[in-house]
Amino acid sequence: MIVLQGRYTGCKEVIIRSFDDETRDLPYDHSLVAAIKKYPTKVIHKDSAKKTAKKSRVKFVCCSH
Repeated sequence: MIVLQGRYTGCKEVIIRSFDDETRDLPYDHSLVAAIKKYPTKVIHKDSAKKTAKKSRVKFVCCSH
């Protein structure tokens, strides 16, 4: 899924859980999603193991829609 509005517009998301029941706070169907906040950067041959590990890291954000 790709976010079309809001702070994370254009980010890819994965639906973790969908809530079909309505609550007082959210009187509509909603879901819990995880989005990629920071993608891994390009790793080159000269990088050390520590730098390669840092560049390969992916940051996630969990939010509900």
